[in-house]
Amino acid sequence: MESEKSKMDDCGGNQNEHGPHCGCGHSHTHSCEHSPSMGYHASCGKEVPKNPPTVHYALELYYEHLPNWEIEKVEAALRRRSPSIVRLPRSTDTTFLFEHPDHPITGSYGSTASICCLAINRTPPDPERLWSSLEQSWGWNEAGETLARCRGSILLTDLVPPGGTIMPLERLILLQNALVSLIETVPPIAIHWTPAQHFIPPQEFLDAYQQAGGFVGVPGVINVRVLPEALPGLAPEAEKTTDSSASNDQTPHIRLDTMGLAPLGFADFQIDATGLPIAQVVRVLYNTALYVLEHGSVIRDGHTIPGLIPTGQTQPAHWSCYLDTAWTAPNRTVLTIHPDASAVPFTGMTSS
Repeated sequence: MESEKSKMDDCGGNQNEHGPHCGCGHSHTHSCEHSPSMGYHASCGKEVPKNPPTVHYALELYYEHLPNWEIEKVEAALRRRSPSIVRLPRSTDTTFLFEHPDHPITGSYGSTASICCLAINRTPPDPERLWSSLEQSWGWNEAGETLARCRGSILLTDLVPPGGTIMPLERLILLQNALVSLIETVPPIAIHWTPAQHFIPPQEFLDAYQQAGGFVGVPGVINVRVLPEALPGLAPEAEKTTDSSASNDQTPHIRLDTMGLAPLGFADFQIDATGLPIAQVVRVLYNTALYVLEHGSVIRDGHTIPGLIPTGQTQPAHWSCYLDTAWTAPNRTVLTIHPDASAVPFTGMTSS
């Protein structure tokens, strides 16, 4: 199996021009510069119930030595990207609160400004608490070694009260602006992207942010996980059995899912990828999740998405999506992708 790093690198590569279908005969096409062009017809398919957005969208920035930072410098960096940001007077020596008056959160209680919180933690990280994220940090082999050197952290989080409404992309842009401001003024050596359950290198995120000129979905917001029951089948080739008499029944299912959409109110995706080229399936998941991130919940129960290109064909197979619950924690609404089992083997996702 290819390294997950190569899969992440591939996720922004070739894109296809085929969207989800529902069998109604309507044309469903949109375009997206970061993901497969997809579309939907509003009268087709069942709307997918939304996951409740997380109240606190939190990132942890880890430091080998906590800096003696001046909050005024951090505040100035924040203001360069969010000119209207205001530091609230109820901040303390270790916790700093900011609000964005120009970015209101609306709800039954009325309207309130978006909140950004920075909290300093002077205790070393707990590897046991963070293990589930470390083992899913496929794009960064040195994550565990880097975290072991850390002696403190800064929590970066926002606050969206239950029932409050703010556009997911707007929420993420505000948070990422704050993250970049921290990386530039008090650079960490590791970022724990808690909602996506993985660690990423700060410089990799900063490079992607600067290259994109703003919002970044990968690395960071979206992660593709290998589900626990699949892990035994992903051992290095040297460790795999060469006994041809071994039963096929012992071959583990290779199950993958996305992490990162549910905390924003969308459905994540999951797929049983047994027998399929894993790196290319990972790319399908990344691209599909990025499309939802940018366009909203347009993929409905019963729609199909462009999968891989079957051998001997030039167009991607249509893979159906059905409303489901997650196979593994956290419990959330997902869309299970059903590959077209009659269309294997696959030559790839798209033509060049």
